[in-house]
Amino acid sequence: MIPSVAGVLFLLGADSFCASAAIRIQAPGARLKWQLPAAFAVCDGLGSFVGSLTQAGWIIDRRIGSAISAVAVFAVIGLLLMIGKRPAGQYSTWPGRAAFLAAIPLLLAVDNFLAGQTNFSGVTPAIMAGMAAATSCGMSLVGLAAGEFAAPRLERFGLAGLASAALMLGAWAAS
Repeated sequence: MIPSVAGVLFLLGADSFCASAAIRIQAPGARLKWQLPAAFAVCDGLGSFVGSLTQAGWIIDRRIGSAISAVAVFAVIGLLLMIGKRPAGQYSTWPGRAAFLAAIPLLLAVDNFLAGQTNFSGVTPAIMAGMAAATSCGMSLVGLAAGEFAAPRLERFGLAGLASAALMLGAWAAS
């Protein structure tokens, strides 16, 4: 069965949604409205484009690709836990903020790189990269909104860290 382009893009964008929601839950006051979705768009678009050019499937076995994706997700969970350790209100003035905003989308672009070998008839690598970037940006925006909604409710019960980790494990399972 040949997967549809929309289905593949939805699954590849799921990590953008989950990571954005998790980051918003961990840092509810941070101003991330456009920076984070833009970072996901750039990283996932470039990951798809470079993956399609290199034909990573010929180089990287599927099991090894799954292991690489798992390591990336667990690294992101570690970064999210570090963000959660920042006192409330101090995240936006923290000097390491920009590095985290760049590292998380970059780590999560691994699935786009590995899936870049999927060839769809009539879809060039550049078009696929553009669609992946747009999907990731949109999913990240929705994830930020979902995290904004969930953050006060989860914080009330002390479940912010657990919810963030669960979101990222869900993203790994989807990819």
